[in-house]
Amino acid sequence: MSLHAYTSAFPRGFEHRGVKSADRIPLTNNIKLAVAQTLKESNGQLSWGISSLRRNFQGEEIPLWECNHETPARTMLIWHVATEYCVMAQSLETAELETSVLNHTVAQQISSYCAYLMAFVPELLPDHPLETTRLFHEVRNQALNLLRKDRTPAEKYEKMRIYNQQH
Repeated sequence: MSLHAYTSAFPRGFEHRGVKSADRIPLTNNIKLAVAQTLKESNGQLSWGISSLRRNFQGEEIPLWECNHETPARTMLIWHVATEYCVMAQSLETAELETSVLNHTVAQQISSYCAYLMAFVPELLPDHPLETTRLFHEVRNQALNLLRKDRTPAEKYEKMRIYNQQH
């Protein structure tokens, strides 16, 4: 089966409340380069975020428990929510370094692409598509319930920050 002939059991036009868009997520050259470098450095053995945490938490306690989940979809969702949280925090800050901007852009675009795959083409992921879809909607509903009264990114960020401190 060629990728061009592939059709999803979940049509792209299907509306999901709380899902940003069914539009394609563009993969820029920076994303392709970052993925290729990661695959090359890991010899194709993905660590589900552990190597990234080790690189970025220099000398700090590494929250490796975030990477040890029973399914790739659960790990992807945790990283997507964490990335969205960081994007909200970043948007509230005023000054950034150029390298940091590139790293944040790549992380946000990869995260959006993973969320797109879970929401609209779960058949392309390693877990069973029904489990991925169930898990995606469970997390989406939790987010909708948590943030239902918040309208602005600042309000949503603050609610997520407080929730994170309590859990």
